Amino acid sequence: MRDLETVLRESSLLHGVLPLTSVCNVSCVFCSNLQNPPGVEQYRIEPRPLDEVLEHIPLLRSHEKVIIGESATRIIEGEPYTYPHINKVLREARRRLPGSAIAVTTNGMLLRPDDVSVLYETGAQLTLSLNAVSPRARLELMGDRSPSRVVQAARALARAKVELYGSMVAMPSVGTWGDFRDSVNFLADHGARAVRVFIPGFTKVKPHPLISADDEARLFEEAESLTGLTGVPVLVEPTLLGQDIALVAGVIRGSPAYDAGFKRGDRMLSIDGARVISATDAHDALTRSASPLASVSRSGDALDLRLTKPAGVHSGVIMKNDMDRKRLVRVLGRLRAHRGRTAIVTSRLAQGFWWAVLEREAVGSCAVFAADNRFYGGNIACAGLLTVEDFRRTIDSRLFRDWGASLALLPQEPFDPEGRDLLGTKWQEAGTEGCAIEVA
Repeated sequence: MRDLETVLRESSLLHGVLPLTSVCNVSCVFCSNLQNPPGVEQYRIEPRPLDEVLEHIPLLRSHEKVIIGESATRIIEGEPYTYPHINKVLREARRRLPGSAIAVTTNGMLLRPDDVSVLYETGAQLTLSLNAVSPRARLELMGDRSPSRVVQAARALARAKVELYGSMVAMPSVGTWGDFRDSVNFLADHGARAVRVFIPGFTKVKPHPLISADDEARLFEEAESLTGLTGVPVLVEPTLLGQDIALVAGVIRGSPAYDAGFKRGDRMLSIDGARVISATDAHDALTRSASPLASVSRSGDALDLRLTKPAGVHSGVIMKNDMDRKRLVRVLGRLRAHRGRTAIVTSRLAQGFWWAVLEREAVGSCAVFAADNRFYGGNIACAGLLTVEDFRRTIDSRLFRDWGASLALLPQEPFDPEGRDLLGTKWQEAGTEGCAIEVA
């Protein structure tokens, strides 16, 4: 394994993540850290010395958002409010990074009144990882024997007007769909601006699936219904990145986008005259610009919508996360520059996105192949958990060989800065004779 100090620095410098501790105060049945097959490279950290954390805050300077408490790297993220110096960290991060958003994810069970005050004081965005509000469901899902604590925390956050978001891992087999709706309504009633609902991921390590195919399909229907009933965007993740690029997934009430008249389902066409090429491109452009003018397509009609906001302020439009403009332009340039057939090898979730991009951009002699997450198994389908062996199996397939590509592009998400996957294997080992391999 790589040196932990190097990994901690890279988490902050490259990803905007400030790890504090791997200690957690709950035991969730869906915890991803309990489902890794043998050999996966993970880092468990004790509560870090405060001086070390403060020394790493300047590494976050180039990021628009500082992330605390959300699993976004190979470091196991614990509950940030088990960290004894959390409020000192938040205050120092705000002092040193006045222009960056600070995003904290917590289960809320340890929040005290002074913690809520510091969140308000620093302008931090808080994601309350609720999962369930029913005492019975919380006990079964999380081992929570004091469910009143999260209710009290939500009330305190609402009173303090902290910028609140909600998240849930949906397991309708534990409880009822009524429990699920009650949980979303609870978050909406306490001021959540949006609610992310995660399909529970399970691997071949789990003896039984955590969600059935029927429940997974119904989850999208329930989210759509609750969005209409509450007025709060309820978004299911992960989701397929399909043929409709740059669709508005939700609009936060009271935001500049809401006031400008944006609707869920609008398709972004251009912003300040620049053509939109992805959902992430649209999101970033709207955030970056002062009072941007957006052209959208709605039910076949083109509309111009002007947002009133300062530069750098979130628009309130929620988009699916696909690929930023700089990276997408770079990939397209590489495909066009290559003399010969090319292939994009990606995840099942992103396959539709790439076909749509190639068609829209008129990129010929390129095909898209989906690599299955066989190492993890279960219902895992994201790019970040693909291994070199998963890619190699796809590249060695007859379908790929029949296409005759002389260049294959792999996504960068599964690899660390040294080009190693979660098992420590370098991406070059996915190669095959007659076909060059690159990461883009």
